Amino acid sequence: MKSIIWTAQLFFLSILLISPSLAQAECEIQYKDQSLQVRNNDALSILMTQVPRCPQNVQEFKVLLEQVGLVTEPYLVNNRGYHSTRGSYSLFEIVVGRTPNLPADLLPGQFFFGHFVLPNPQGALDWASSPGLTIELIVWDYDKGYYNFYELITNENGTTTWFYRGDSHDALLDTELLHRVPSPPKFGNRMRCSGCHSSGGPILKEFNPPFNDWWSINRPLPIGTLRPVTARLESDLQKLGDVAIFQAAVQQGIESLEVSDGYQFVKQSLSLPEILRPLFCPVEINLESDLFANELGSSQIRVPSTHFVDPRLAKADVIMSRGLYVNALAQLSSKFPEVENLVDADHAWLAPVKSFQDRNAIRNLIRLGVLNEEFVLDVLAVDFRNPVFSVFRCELLNALPPTFSSGWVNEFLVNLSQSGLLLAPRLIENITNPARNADFHRKEALSFLNQCALQMQTEIGAFEQVLMLGQRRIELRRNQISMNPLGQILEPGFRVIFPRQNPVAHEIYYLQDENCRLRPFEF
Repeated sequence: MKSIIWTAQLFFLSILLISPSLAQAECEIQYKDQSLQVRNNDALSILMTQVPRCPQNVQEFKVLLEQVGLVTEPYLVNNRGYHSTRGSYSLFEIVVGRTPNLPADLLPGQFFFGHFVLPNPQGALDWASSPGLTIELIVWDYDKGYYNFYELITNENGTTTWFYRGDSHDALLDTELLHRVPSPPKFGNRMRCSGCHSSGGPILKEFNPPFNDWWSINRPLPIGTLRPVTARLESDLQKLGDVAIFQAAVQQGIESLEVSDGYQFVKQSLSLPEILRPLFCPVEINLESDLFANELGSSQIRVPSTHFVDPRLAKADVIMSRGLYVNALAQLSSKFPEVENLVDADHAWLAPVKSFQDRNAIRNLIRLGVLNEEFVLDVLAVDFRNPVFSVFRCELLNALPPTFSSGWVNEFLVNLSQSGLLLAPRLIENITNPARNADFHRKEALSFLNQCALQMQTEIGAFEQVLMLGQRRIELRRNQISMNPLGQILEPGFRVIFPRQNPVAHEIYYLQDENCRLRPFEF
């Protein structure tokens, strides 16, 4: 019996064996409803020209990569929360290595693919094989200098089709009107991938430790403890890497994209509001939380200071009593929907914050001389107590002139003065008043942050900030970056990230005053 299996495996490998000299390739990649006419110059597209038939599933695709000497490194996240036993996971894999089949070595950050884990008909956890999205990929194009996006789709009849969905440029075109036109938001319809990869590069929402819901060496996900695992999935689980390594590859990809000549060439064709959007508005988001899991029961909770102010303006330790936090959750009827009797996510204070990608884009604009630090802080200081989803700061984006010129700042000031926007006078004052310099803005932000740290020691202050935390999560769900009709950044129905609570009674929208107290605002 073993010899039969081994013979079958050898036959299977020989079918997929790649030879650079192979003349008749049968694997076609589709673009929309026809074959891709112009071949991309990325690792996936190149390898697909060298195989006699397309890989039909995850196993065949992984064999293809291994046969040419490439290495896959898997990383695991529980889609429904760390403690969920539903059995829905995602495996994200980095592809690296050297092979004569490609023009250059594959480095971390250049090739990612993701696939899914679900219970099979026998109840065991396995690579998902049901109709629909089977594999999604993001791969660096050597000629373009940015990423291409691909998908393997399993059809209802069991056949599969490889699709090229678009590239980083398409993502920028899909999001070009975000925050720049009145509601409803105007997403493009080039590709579903733009809903998460808004800047056209790799993403990881849980970008900073403790990487809520991800497998790590110090805190492995309890996969396989309640359900059996198939042999092929077990092989992946034995090779799982710590999410911190995956994060480093994502960061490398983001940074490489931002400094790429090809990507910068594309961005030069965009309008000035599009280029400066990461400064005024969210383009992507990250999630931060307390460093220690709730189940460890530490007496104190570290609240990310990025919840209160932008880190360019101020940073400080904000500590609150776990007792005050738990009491606030109870008052707000907090409930994590996947697990009975669980009132919170795996880590306390899971909050949306300004993304690494947005902050990196701002740093690069300073490096290129488009912005300077003073101007950046002048903008961030507008409604600085709302560091991510400020509708008042974001609407100022529309007063920017359409194109970059030597006098664009003066033109911006004129447009602001004529705009009638609520906080336009504040930004004009920030830019034109020498006293409102970087030190002024940072002192103001640090004073507010210190007030918040004090308020968090009181029952009412802790309650108000947990209430505001719930509002921030709603703001993310309602923000324009979450409104792509093809695919949304929070992946509703697939991912369960936040607990549910009653955060904004009667749809009241709260702002914070200089003492870090909440007050309702009427639009």
